[in-house]
Amino acid sequence: EGEEEGGEEGEMGETVDPSLWKHSFTFEAVMNEDEIVKLCRQPESSISLRKEGLEVPMVLLPICLAQMVSGDLEFEVGASLASTELIQNPYNVGEFVVRISVDKKLLTPSLEDKLNPLTINIVAAEDMPDTKDYVMGQTWKDGANPRTLSLTQIRSECKPVFCSYRLFPKPEAPPPVEEGEEEAVVQPGIADTYREVVTHSIPQARKARFKHRKVFLAGLIHPDDLIRH
Repeated sequence: EGEEEGGEEGEMGETVDPSLWKHSFTFEAVMNEDEIVKLCRQPESSISLRKEGLEVPMVLLPICLAQMVSGDLEFEVGASLASTELIQNPYNVGEFVVRISVDKKLLTPSLEDKLNPLTINIVAAEDMPDTKDYVMGQTWKDGANPRTLSLTQIRSECKPVFCSYRLFPKPEAPPPVEEGEEEAVVQPGIADTYREVVTHSIPQARKARFKHRKVFLAGLIHPDDLIRH
């Protein structure tokens, strides 16, 4: 289903911002253990806002449905459109937001006990570099340091900020298998924890807000491995 609304009056007689346009889509999905495991292992996807004729999207929003496995019934991601032409007439749209919700938890109590979701939240990085622009003639006492970059310079010369981590350290390469020996099999659950998790990239700022969530299924990891790490 899809709907679009905009204008002066919305549901229940509430006033609606004329610059707010809402599209709703509803679909049904059947979730079982295999689908839940697949959902947690798949790479993060995204939703893009594009303009006809342009190859590069105007806005790219990262979407990770796996966080629904941890029990969330709703989450949203958004981005400012201040740097796009949509902020200007005749559009006057300042923000692009995607909200995803489910009517009940994805995991039944028995599946929750079996899979034991473990959630890692990367909220934000604070106190990022933000020095004043250097002006010739000023001193360090004035807060000017020619050896550091201002936030404006960092944005223009450096890549956007991101965070990366591994739940467990990457294992060393196994020794060569001798003739007649069986190759060691890595459990699927533990193999997922070795992979590097990389958050979405965001512009440089004094406080970089990631609000990134990754769900691991601890129930698929052997208890000995959890204790060891």
